[in-house]
Amino acid sequence: MKWCRLAADQMPLGKARDTAVKIMDRFARRMNEADVKEANLRVDTWQPLRQTSHILRDKDEKSAPVFRRYF
Repeated sequence: MKWCRLAADQMPLGKARDTAVKIMDRFARRMNEADVKEANLRVDTWQPLRQTSHILRDKDEKSAPVFRRYF
């Protein structure tokens, strides 16, 4: 339910958002009230991961592409 709500909150109005809301509603119907409140609390406090750059290269390479790592 958490991931469906996070997705729906970020989507523009339309069919994809409606589908995410329908899936979220299905999950909510199977959950008790305390679990729904917990899921909503997790959505409200969720923060995306930070993005940092790391250079990965072989020991013989002088330059290499920069890859993104999430943590």
